Amino acid sequence: MTCGENCNCGENGKLENGKKHTLTNLKKWEYTLYTTLVAFLVFNSITYSTLNTLINGICDSKGCPTNLGFILHLIVFTFLIRMLM
Repeated sequence: MTCGENCNCGENGKLENGKKHTLTNLKKWEYTLYTTLVAFLVFNSITYSTLNTLINGICDSKGCPTNLGFILHLIVFTFLIRMLM
């Protein structure tokens, strides 16, 4: 995720005048919606059940995640959000 075509911020995220770069309200909403969508897909009971067919022990018989399943999905969530940035 970049700040835009017309942005002149450097690698450190600061503008030429030394002030820190800030995101627009629209960009903040965009990133929030991305995060919500990814969280819905990753922390869904159907996702846990589907992954449980590949890796046993991810969820119980009701589709609720085990500790291992929750930690694994949290790691996947973290990497997916990072890849979106």
